[in-house]
Amino acid sequence: MQRRWDAIGKVPRDSVKLVEDRMRKVEAAVRKLDDDHWVRNNPETKARTEGLAGQLHDAIAKLEAELATAEAGTDARAIKDAREALEARKAWLKAIGQ
Repeated sequence: MQRRWDAIGKVPRDSVKLVEDRMRKVEAAVRKLDDDHWVRNNPETKARTEGLAGQLHDAIAKLEAELATAEAGTDARAIKDAREALEARKAWLKAIGQ
């Protein structure tokens, strides 16, 4: 688009600013789309997120087993602590979009 604009040649002065402002808006929109795409598909970020998600899934499984053991006993404090830890890990997992 920029090459075509340059090829047009001389343009009335009052039209130049209007057209160039619109072109800058298009360029900014395209740049934002590209940046958004990169943020969503950055392999390094994806790898970190997937690694963290795996760790959280493992922790949740462990905490569910601890909660079951605590519920089998009579220690109310252990049950409360296990539930809180389990809910926290589930919240973390939800926060990273898993």
